[in-house]
Amino acid sequence: MNEQFYIKGSSLKSRFWRGIKNLGNSIQKWANKGIKRNEDKTIDVIEVKFPSPFSLLIKYRVTNLDEKYEIILQGYFQEAYTSFSKEGELPKSICIPDIIESQHRNAFKLTTKE
Repeated sequence: MNEQFYIKGSSLKSRFWRGIKNLGNSIQKWANKGIKRNEDKTIDVIEVKFPSPFSLLIKYRVTNLDEKYEIILQGYFQEAYTSFSKEGELPKSICIPDIIESQHRNAFKLTTKE
């Protein structure tokens, strides 16, 4: 499942950090981190699956920051689980971009072995 979408960043905070960046060289690294943190994020969905009828697993990558995340939701997914196992497609009632946008702050950051 290769689906890409954007999560809108804070334009006000981004403008603030860009203004600070222009003040001098000593705080340029600090300001660059603030700009990167508040810019629009490009999300690339890696995997969506149902490990059981009561849980939903979403793995995705933030391509701007080159970070991978994982969200595990628990709930009543029995109808979605059976339709996903039969048809191989997610039901229209489950909107992955909305779930990622609302749960991104609570997502588990995956570490990569290098």
